[in-house]
Amino acid sequence: MGDMDITFYTTPRATWDAMLADCRAAKRSIEMEQYIVANDEIGNAFLDVFLEKLKEGVAVRLLLDRIGSRTVYDSPRIRDIVDAGGQVRFYNPPQWSRVFKPVHWFPRNHTKTLLVDSEIAYIGGVCLEAPMADWRDSQIRFTGPAVAGIEARFSLERIKWRTRARDFVRRDHDLKSTLEYIVHRPHLGPNPIYRRLVRAIRTAKKSVCLITPYFLPPYGLRRAMRQAAKRGVKVHVMMSQATDAHIADCVSHSYFPWMYRNKIRISLYAKTMLHAKYVIVDDDWATIGSSNLDYLSLKHNREANVIIRDKAVIAMLQGHFNDDLKNCIEAGHDYWHNLPLMHRILGYLGRSIKKIL
Repeated sequence: MGDMDITFYTTPRATWDAMLADCRAAKRSIEMEQYIVANDEIGNAFLDVFLEKLKEGVAVRLLLDRIGSRTVYDSPRIRDIVDAGGQVRFYNPPQWSRVFKPVHWFPRNHTKTLLVDSEIAYIGGVCLEAPMADWRDSQIRFTGPAVAGIEARFSLERIKWRTRARDFVRRDHDLKSTLEYIVHRPHLGPNPIYRRLVRAIRTAKKSVCLITPYFLPPYGLRRAMRQAAKRGVKVHVMMSQATDAHIADCVSHSYFPWMYRNKIRISLYAKTMLHAKYVIVDDDWATIGSSNLDYLSLKHNREANVIIRDKAVIAMLQGHFNDDLKNCIEAGHDYWHNLPLMHRILGYLGRSIKKIL
């Protein structure tokens, strides 16, 4: 597969086992960006390994979200890691003077990336919280030459949090590379992940498959999807039938009539919660990572995705999509009309807060 040696994981449980094994074998460094590290058996298992590796001389650098990882913020394990020489930063601590102004709660660090010894990289949607163990998620383990490009943009020592310097986002991207690791750094310009996604859908010729837990699409994404469907492109959205955010589900469902009108197919994953986040365009472009198809991910939060142009890898992703369809129900016209009236009302009313869901 070109310059990519990869392994796919489709549940958090399998991902955690692989990540912990690689961290235990680390010789030089462990760098992790993560939205949720919970104060439970899974989160603490990772923190314990990080502390053990620090004692062995391995460098550990962590960027955690102050809200998503709030349960470990003052934990003894974090203090022990810092005391042992580890670098731990919590992204965008809330200012309590603005607690009643939701717009100031963001951006959040929503990334889920792990880099071990600058030789192994994990990228996807998996958080470190025990209740998520059996969700349907997607994470990719990269080894080989592709990791060098990921490492070059990932090193926490080079990240300028909350700065307005624009040199990070003005460089050109390699549109011919089979793999690109792209980070949206809030305050440094438009989201490059979102821009690439819209561009890919605008040039789609055959098919667009969008997989996301929640579907709260900004106007630019809706327009690109509508125009693609009008050109005869098969546009197919797969989302979770139910998630851990009921109001987000209601608002997501409120877009069903719009999708029906535009001949966009809707499939609802019913086996468990779907937390995977990837998009496939035709058979030659895909993106996968931490970005949901919602306002927070595409407009506000710090996110990390890879863009893939390797057809063999994209075929594997398409295979996952086709397998997941076996655990989906079709959300045809009757589905929306058979939802409880209050559910539909909440969906439309909830659009007033869709930018912070």
